[in-house]
Amino acid sequence: MGETVRQNRLTLAVAVVVGLVLLARLVVYQVRDDEVAVVLTFGRATDDVTAPRTGLKWPWPVQQVRRFDRRLRVQQTPLEEVATRDGRAVLVGSFVLWRVASAQGFLQSLGDADAATRHIEKVLRSRQSETLSRHPFGALVSVDPAQLKYQEIERDLLRLVGDDLRPLGVEVKTVGIRRLGLPEETTEAVFERMKKDREAKAAAIRAEGEAEAGRLRAEADRERDTLLSAAEADARRLMGEAEREAEEAYARLAQDPELAIFLKKLAALEKLLGRRTTLVFDTSEPPFDLLERDWRAGVAPVESGR
Repeated sequence: MGETVRQNRLTLAVAVVVGLVLLARLVVYQVRDDEVAVVLTFGRATDDVTAPRTGLKWPWPVQQVRRFDRRLRVQQTPLEEVATRDGRAVLVGSFVLWRVASAQGFLQSLGDADAATRHIEKVLRSRQSETLSRHPFGALVSVDPAQLKYQEIERDLLRLVGDDLRPLGVEVKTVGIRRLGLPEETTEAVFERMKKDREAKAAAIRAEGEAEAGRLRAEADRERDTLLSAAEADARRLMGEAEREAEEAYARLAQDPELAIFLKKLAALEKLLGRRTTLVFDTSEPPFDLLERDWRAGVAPVESGR
């Protein structure tokens, strides 16, 4: 009898615990940090939960909690042809990083993630065409990096798409151009324009090089003329000094012709005897006649033939 009572009490305790757990599951809800939620009372949103929380609610069907993942999601658009401001066609594909910011707004305007994906793609494609139509082709494709406007275009897309989706409970973090392509006819035109740009730059570089070469040649000519002028001036000065010295020497020799003849003979003799060789000469002919003279008193003339 006592054993049966204990078993009944244990069964009752287990039932009470299970009942309390079930009741807690019905009246207690928890929203994690990677979620947002909305509390519905008789199907109408009465509380928008945007931060982690543990709260109480009435059991269904009075109240229920709808949760949505608030982590970032990526939505892309396929490549599609868009016309620029100057009527050129480009193929553009974009992407957007978004997340659910308000469960109440998201539920009421979009309902679920699949509907949100379709709507966000539609908005992005529309704003993409609108934004690119305000920019020229050179803002997307150019050999000059200063003409490219990708950052400006992406800022405009972020602002426009964010304004469109914010009332729907969606927060847009980033919008960008993921891929850019060109139709075949546009590609040929781009290559032709790039070729012309390169040719123009090459012509400018050649002109600059020719101008620099001309400047260097002019400097070299000026420096050459300066050096030649200095050299000619030095040469004229040296020639003038030599002529003055020669005139002085000639004047001194003119005063003593015999001395001048003697010095001439002596110089010629020194030049000949300076060569190490054997000479056969006639001492009666100048300048060898100096060899047979007796320059000291009482000394016989030098024999000829040496």
